[in-house]
Amino acid sequence: MRNCPTCHQPMRFERVGIFLGPSRTLMFDLLARAGQEGVTLEDLSILLRQAGKPPRNINSVRTQISVLGGMLAMKSNLRIVRLSGRPSVWMLHKLTERAA
Repeated sequence: MRNCPTCHQPMRFERVGIFLGPSRTLMFDLLARAGQEGVTLEDLSILLRQAGKPPRNINSVRTQISVLGGMLAMKSNLRIVRLSGRPSVWMLHKLTERAA
């Protein structure tokens, strides 16, 4: 993680026009990399742990997905969707405009 050379605060990263902290940036990148296959909460938790950002538990991963999804919904045409089934699979979905 990079820190600002002046104030030494963690740098924020931009994805699809939204500034995110290091953990949410990593989560966005993991969801984007998963593509149409998506990724389970358990796999996301493992990947975050391997990247040095260990979540407290599975519920904290679910909460972070919800927060990230809300940020994306407000400022982009991307949504985080959950595919039905067991285990639940999460993926990024791009909204398309309908023809009038």
